[in-house]
Amino acid sequence: MTNKNEPIPLPTISSFTIKRIKTFCEKFEGSPTYSIPHGHVSDPTPWLEALGDSEGDGLVDLLQAANFLDIPRLIDAGLLKIKSFIDGQSIENIRGILNLPADLTPEEEQEIADKHVWNVIDPREDE
Repeated sequence: MTNKNEPIPLPTISSFTIKRIKTFCEKFEGSPTYSIPHGHVSDPTPWLEALGDSEGDGLVDLLQAANFLDIPRLIDAGLLKIKSFIDGQSIENIRGILNLPADLTPEEEQEIADKHVWNVIDPREDE
């Protein structure tokens, strides 16, 4: 784009999502240039607070729009929000949170649990 007044095509982004993006960006207005963090984010609180009560389809819409508009800070904030939902959850709970089908065999689930024992709670522990 060469003209600052040139419209940005936003055919599939709702006005509600655009308002949320605007609000998010305004919270970081005047902040130093964003550089994508590598590794662990020590204090995600400002980003998570800036997202508000985003969850479910609204969060997915926000992430898709942030990706389309190339807003890395918002993408990272959305991913941190998703991470906060699934951290320490069982495979069954993660499926429910992310609305994913149960398409793994018990053996495949166990293999994943064994590889990621630091992050997955065994659902059989509740029995």
